[in-house]
Amino acid sequence: MNKRMEIKEEVIKLLIELSKDFYPRQYICKLVRSDEIIDEISILSNLKKKIPELKPVLLNLLGPFSYSPFLEQFAVSPDILFEQDFVGFAISHIDDSSTPTEYDKKLFAHCGDVHIIIAHPFNNCSWAAYDNNGNKINLEIIN
Repeated sequence: MNKRMEIKEEVIKLLIELSKDFYPRQYICKLVRSDEIIDEISILSNLKKKIPELKPVLLNLLGPFSYSPFLEQFAVSPDILFEQDFVGFAISHIDDSSTPTEYDKKLFAHCGDVHIIIAHPFNNCSWAAYDNNGNKINLEIIN
């Protein structure tokens, strides 16, 4: 990541609330930016149930994910890889670790510059941001 990236406080709050709502399942969403500010998300989890024509393209490229028995298969459109406003992914962990797993690192390395993991108990102290190599980065929260 060459430039400093910031994230809106309301986006972090939304990610935390989504983590609570999805628990005990995990979710994945796309992080979207305007300029160098992450200011929007797009949920990707459980799209296969709602939009059957989407296929789990990234899973086929990266191999099967096996975070836990609660993680449902998610679908990702290959188009997001080419979207100008795409920054990376946010995912929830149902345990108390916000450290990326090997599967998380594979996903991060595939595309995007900034990735967020929100861990249980899903609060302001239980999330962390990472670059595409799985290295922890500082992500400034702005109003």
